[in-house]
Amino acid sequence: MRVFGRDRPEITRSEAAEATGLSRAAARRFLLTLADLSYVRSDGRNFRLTPGVLRLGYAYLSSHPLVRVAQNHCDTLALDARETTCAWVLDGVDAVCVVHVPAARIMAVSVNVGTRSPAKQTAAGRVLLDAQADGNQSWAIVDDDPQNGFRTIAVPVHDAAGRCVAAVGLLTHASRTSAAALRRGLLPSLLEAGHRIETDLDTRPVAAGRQAGGRRRADEAASAGAIIATHPGAARGAHFVQSLDRGLAVILAFIAGPPQLTLSEVGRATGLTRAAARRFLLTLRDLGYIRADAGHFELTPQVLELGYAYLSGLSLPDVAEPRLEQFVAEVGESSAVAILDGHAIVYLVRVAAAKLGALSVSVGTRMPAWATAMGRVLLAQLPAGPLDSHLTGLELRPLARQTITSKTRLRDEIERARDQGWALVDGELEDGLRSLAVPIRSWNGDVVAAVGVSMVADSGPAEAMRRRLLPPLLNTARLIEADLRVAGSPSTHRPAAGSDRGAASGCGHLTPGAARPSASIRAHRGTPRHAHGPRHARQRLLDDG
Repeated sequence: MRVFGRDRPEITRSEAAEATGLSRAAARRFLLTLADLSYVRSDGRNFRLTPGVLRLGYAYLSSHPLVRVAQNHCDTLALDARETTCAWVLDGVDAVCVVHVPAARIMAVSVNVGTRSPAKQTAAGRVLLDAQADGNQSWAIVDDDPQNGFRTIAVPVHDAAGRCVAAVGLLTHASRTSAAALRRGLLPSLLEAGHRIETDLDTRPVAAGRQAGGRRRADEAASAGAIIATHPGAARGAHFVQSLDRGLAVILAFIAGPPQLTLSEVGRATGLTRAAARRFLLTLRDLGYIRADAGHFELTPQVLELGYAYLSGLSLPDVAEPRLEQFVAEVGESSAVAILDGHAIVYLVRVAAAKLGALSVSVGTRMPAWATAMGRVLLAQLPAGPLDSHLTGLELRPLARQTITSKTRLRDEIERARDQGWALVDGELEDGLRSLAVPIRSWNGDVVAAVGVSMVADSGPAEAMRRRLLPPLLNTARLIEADLRVAGSPSTHRPAAGSDRGAASGCGHLTPGAARPSASIRAHRGTPRHAHGPRHARQRLLDDG
């Protein structure tokens, strides 16, 4: 999986063999096994990663309280400072990004979760290296970041024992501010954010993620997407590499659990014997993906190299397309994902069924939202005020014999779609055309897009279409949402200052944390626990302004 990258999104068996040192036969077996596990897909010759591989990096991110705690505070800091905000951890000689919130600017710094930079060359890395050497550095600025033209400033984050566990920093274009202005203007807010992260880490329940018997909490796993692969026990081909399957299952055992698991807990989560679980854990430790301490095991940031850093920059269409392909193959009808843009929907991705009567629609096509099923489920998510404004400025024209031209009736249909969670439109956009759609929601429940299916009306009654297609369509939306969760929340375009365009009018990139609504955060200014440690030094800086 580490062979794939932005400069090599697709590889052949020969290229995989050359890059890994495997024989062509062995490379083929591993690639086909990864395809069986839905981590790669193939057109017969070339292989590319699928969003399913994001589950591996998510196992690291979801199991660490630091990531979840830092995310909210980085969201707030990025909005307040209008600069890209990241949290970094040290992995050997590299600083690895584990939280990334892009600035609401056109010229934002290009960093993804999983990005690795030489620690000595970054502000976050220098803070982390200083702490590793038992230093007491409270902040660092780097004027010549590896990405030319950028300045970075970072502060350390300590756990309850006073150990530096991360660094949180801001990345800005050098053209916008000098190093001195960066220190004067943004360092106080950055120090405060670091202090709040530390306070929240201190107050997190130690037993979070565990129940009696050492099992992970079911609600915790469900809220994180419950992504642990079950890898069905159906008959596998002769090519299937069972050891690869089991090794990846061990990594997935950490999803939504505590950061450290015992040998017994890994065995229970994977169904492996203690002896087998121990072999896989120790092998993963030797490869750098797991660290062991006093009978407990935890994932390292190196897991993010297994496709996460590459795929975490995927767009919503990239994530949705494989799921649409599966849906179309199952039901034999064309499917698409669209967003709302003013009074129209815009197709982001479409997969056509292999039939002569397939509809003539392509990516970028615009359709009137009010006369389409996808449009109605998107309009159904608008609050009352914006929906009133939308309908007021709408001119309802008869596009087909069944087109609704009454705004009262249209509002009733939109409210029906809101209440039932789906919309069916029969012969309103074009005579003989029927469509069904459901919403796609982000991690916090906001609707970011709609997924729909279309077919000709002579295929039977509309109710028969609903009964046959709604369950698999809802399942497809659920799978897309799960992929979005492990990749990070999809951000709709952030409106420019002064813009009155609705949030539903944009299309998002899967930059983790982007455009997440800020949580309400209280300022934590209590007396620091370590009166003479590095955290106390930070509190003095905060108190001095």
